[in-house]
Amino acid sequence: MPRRGLVVLLGALGWALAGCAQSPGDGGAVGGPGLVPGVAQDATPQGPATGPAARTVPHRLYTHCGIHELRFEGRYYERVGGPATDGSGNPPRGWDNPEQSGFLTVSGDSAVFTDDRGHREHFELREGATDFLQLCA
Repeated sequence: MPRRGLVVLLGALGWALAGCAQSPGDGGAVGGPGLVPGVAQDATPQGPATGPAARTVPHRLYTHCGIHELRFEGRYYERVGGPATDGSGNPPRGWDNPEQSGFLTVSGDSAVFTDDRGHREHFELREGATDFLQLCA
């Protein structure tokens, strides 16, 4: 089985086993379910979040009010370029709502979310942040 297929399979199994045990917002943006605990892979991505310490993990990005923020391992990140929405507070066309499954590559103060649809969003750490800028219901 190709490595990516194995990671997806392990990720699905992890999500099924984790169920509702995760607190809302652990790793996702504004209440998203977050990443699968214990599932990670070595990464050689391209873009801002590359480097010797870069790692990639399965991630579900909360998109309900647009692409704006995320939380990963207790640190808060904001989308570079400001929120991406459809103009009415929803995610842009082509994104799932309320969340999009994909991968998060984190290196230092940068995080890059990618998915199988070709989305690629760059986020930067909000140093010292203890909560999201905007809560979305």
